[in-house]
Amino acid sequence: MLGQAIALLGTLALASAAPSALGSPAAATATPFACTLRSWVRAPDLTPGLLSTADARLLANGSDCQDLVGWSVGLRFKERAIVRLPAEGVELPAKPEFNQTAMAEWFAKQGQSDIYRVGWHEEQKSPYELEREAYELAMRNTSLWEVHGAERQVFDQQVQLAVAKGEASIPLRAVKSFAIAVPNVNLPPFLKDDFSQRSLSDEEGFAASEFHFDYYFTLALRNGSNIEVPAGRSAFVPLSAPAVESTRTERVTILMDQKADEKERFMLFEEARVENGECTADNTTTFAINIEVPSGEHVFEAGKELFLPTNIRRVKGSAQGPTFISFKANTIPAETWCSSFGHSDVERKTIALGDSSAYENASPWDQDAVQKIKMAGPAKTSQEEKEAAQQESATGSSDYYWSNEFEYRQAGGTKLNPLLEEQTVLVNFTTAHGLMPTFKTTFRSYLSFLQITLHTTQNCTDSTPELNEDKDIEDDNLWVSSYGALSPSKRAERSFKHLGNLSISITSPLTTTSPLPVHYTSPQALSPVLLPSLPSSAEEISFPLLNSTIRAEEGMDELKQSRYRDGWLWTNEDGRYQHVGKVWARKVQWEKEREEGRRKAERERSGFVVQVKESA
Repeated sequence: MLGQAIALLGTLALASAAPSALGSPAAATATPFACTLRSWVRAPDLTPGLLSTADARLLANGSDCQDLVGWSVGLRFKERAIVRLPAEGVELPAKPEFNQTAMAEWFAKQGQSDIYRVGWHEEQKSPYELEREAYELAMRNTSLWEVHGAERQVFDQQVQLAVAKGEASIPLRAVKSFAIAVPNVNLPPFLKDDFSQRSLSDEEGFAASEFHFDYYFTLALRNGSNIEVPAGRSAFVPLSAPAVESTRTERVTILMDQKADEKERFMLFEEARVENGECTADNTTTFAINIEVPSGEHVFEAGKELFLPTNIRRVKGSAQGPTFISFKANTIPAETWCSSFGHSDVERKTIALGDSSAYENASPWDQDAVQKIKMAGPAKTSQEEKEAAQQESATGSSDYYWSNEFEYRQAGGTKLNPLLEEQTVLVNFTTAHGLMPTFKTTFRSYLSFLQITLHTTQNCTDSTPELNEDKDIEDDNLWVSSYGALSPSKRAERSFKHLGNLSISITSPLTTTSPLPVHYTSPQALSPVLLPSLPSSAEEISFPLLNSTIRAEEGMDELKQSRYRDGWLWTNEDGRYQHVGKVWARKVQWEKEREEGRRKAERERSGFVVQVKESA
């Protein structure tokens, strides 16, 4: 049933089209094109200097498929950005406030218990919903806003895979190989989620940028029109210079001034839970953190373990003592092009970076909190895939893991003595492998920083008496259905975290000691190309220049929050949404296992022949 629904969607979506330029929307006619198309590409992630084969797969089914007379594969990279800001001097409509009490009173009058009631829709909208609708309608007044959008079509390359002869059609079930050649150029790395957006303060604006780096098929019809089909999503891993091993360091001082009662209480796993209570002493304490880091741009190499000499000194107040310090490197996208339209320094910073608390308050041991690069890792063996599938069938997930703070501390932080006014420790941590490197794109910059988290404990005492908690829990355990539902816990000292950031640079997962590739924003940067087959030498390849034109977007059809997200069909039946590099890695692993199996079989046959001769 699902397959039929998918086929129907494909048939309806691929309407017969009037001839159109590549990349432009085809105009659908009233006659449906009765041919369901499924598409795949498997190809390695692109890197500077890459020269490799790749594979394309096409399956076509339907009465009109016989009209397919040409098949080409294309690879393109485009990027865009858009920003919406309040026009200077305008006053935006007042945002309605949600009133919980009034909403509850209205909801109680809607007859939720009516015996004849069917469904969950309300017959009337609440007063808040009516106010909200009026507000949103007023906010759509175009005179309130200024909007700026731009796009760069970086490159779009194609190679023909098949062409029909005479009255025949192209093969309707086919796998064709082609070649990819990349000049010495650095294209941007891509995040796993290649769309970045942020709403500005209190719905008063919007800023976003997005990238599209995909393979697609262009299928020529007998009537001269073309159909374009997505076939997979690619990725690029740039090259950077390795972090230089040098004894040159510099000391960076970061002041951390934090009132403990103004932040959410933070509990360390090795301690018991934090009890509520108000500390009556002066709880303002300032710490100075001195860190020895690589001099200059503070370059950190991705995937490398580091040991940084760190001095912690209490410079003001005595209510808190340091208990633990940890470091974590991270990278955040900054909307630099959009921010250039801000009317003030504050507005420009808000557009570029948004609310930094999302990054600052992330758990320091949560590796999912770091921005990872889109990159195909080593593929699992067939046995590992089978075991992972069995585990996923049993547990619902094969990727879930949990690590406690003890394990994190062993790899990323150092315990401190809370009684010392000053102490120097060696803090070790590992910059996550595959962390998004520092990089500048046409519209966005990836900025890297070292997050410093200092945990402190309160040295003052509470005015509230401590309860006999263990006795309470012992009594409560006689009123639950199973033993151990409640477990005694020792009252813990309060623990708080102070946060600080240091700007750094992070290298790409791939480094080179050769001359660095040309950055793709340079006028001299060259474009990757697709070829029908591998050339005998790289010198035979002619690389065109990248397109450096930045075009202003115009009209409602272009000025949209997102134009590259084409929606999802709930299907795994083709490769249009797949990361082609991961599919390629599985092919390479399969070929490796097949070759190892062939050699093993040859060795076993040779041993058998020797045994036969000896027995004879």
